Amino acid sequence: MSAVHLKHALRRSVRVVGGTVCGAAFAGSCGGGGSPTGTAAFAGMLTGLGIAVVWGGYLVVSGRPELTPVAASVAMVVPFFVIPVVSMCSTPPSSVLLRDAFAEDSFIE
Repeated sequence: MSAVHLKHALRRSVRVVGGTVCGAAFAGSCGGGGSPTGTAAFAGMLTGLGIAVVWGGYLVVSGRPELTPVAASVAMVVPFFVIPVVSMCSTPPSSVLLRDAFAEDSFIE
């Protein structure tokens, strides 16, 4: 792989991975199905980010940067399956914690 090809591949992969990182957070922010716990949202984001960085990085290094959009798409979809599973296995926050966090006097005006 020449330096010009590597430069072009890295420039393109930075754009794809940047979009994928935002996409990895998408499932956690929109719920990923049901009522996710904080642990589940964090696990979903880490899963998406891990897929994007590891698989996308492998594709760039192996000289196949044209397949990085596939890695990006998988990184955006997989957290929608991870979040509900982790939510079922983890405990939700207590009602006291939620009441204190969202109390009217806890907001700064």
